[in-house]
Amino acid sequence: MRHLQSDNKHHAFTLIELLVVISIIALLISILLPALQSARSAGRTVKCLSNQRQIGLGMAMYANNYSDQLIPSGITVQANSNYYNIHWATLLHMGEYLQVPLDTSGSSSNGANESVGGAQYCPEGLTDRGTNYSPTSRVDEENRRYWSKWLPATNLRVDTWYSINAGLLSGPQADDKFNSFPYGGMSDSQTDQSVLRLHTLGEILKPSKLTSVADGSFIHNKWTEERIGARHNALTTTNILFVDGHASTYPTDMLAPKIDNLVDANQYPDPLWRLDQ
Repeated sequence: MRHLQSDNKHHAFTLIELLVVISIIALLISILLPALQSARSAGRTVKCLSNQRQIGLGMAMYANNYSDQLIPSGITVQANSNYYNIHWATLLHMGEYLQVPLDTSGSSSNGANESVGGAQYCPEGLTDRGTNYSPTSRVDEENRRYWSKWLPATNLRVDTWYSINAGLLSGPQADDKFNSFPYGGMSDSQTDQSVLRLHTLGEILKPSKLTSVADGSFIHNKWTEERIGARHNALTTTNILFVDGHASTYPTDMLAPKIDNLVDANQYPDPLWRLDQ
């Protein structure tokens, strides 16, 4: 009996066909990868905005407990006969207005109970501490690092990746800084608490337009506009929290490059940085 032979034959890929398939896959990856990266970047931007809104809520609760006074950008406290400066993020944490998770294992580089993420962390930020008070530009890596102040009495170090719209009330320009910016604070060398003056919410005439906190390094005031950082969307946009508690994303090149005088600041009316705008 003669076996019937099937007309079906196994067909192996030729080298040309294999190369075509690989080329198609590579082409699809090259098309999809930027879209995936863009989606991830957009997600980090949204997360950052959410963090800023939580900060705004914490600041509002602080003001509510202190007769509508805005939170200081930094104060000096005494511990073990020494004076130490702590910043606004530490005040929010200690007052339970916006607490951040802490690494209490002592494994951090300085051994302190240091914060690990939470709403003070920008997802586009770097994970090393800032060391330079003078970034060279708004895309400088220094604007993506965190800042913290150590409080030895509790071995506490709260990190923040955000910059508050403040001026330090020290030196011959102290009055000008107080009259120009919504938040005020003390420098590391100041120990007399009587120099600290704070604005109230009622003094803020345009809370939905006036900057409270932004992506950036530590604090920004009339000499340090480069501390306002470009972090998102390939270092082209900046997230900004306003005094009324809402947050928005701005192209960084639309932000005022100079805010040390009213004339320059008014050339960029959205957002506002100064009280007298």
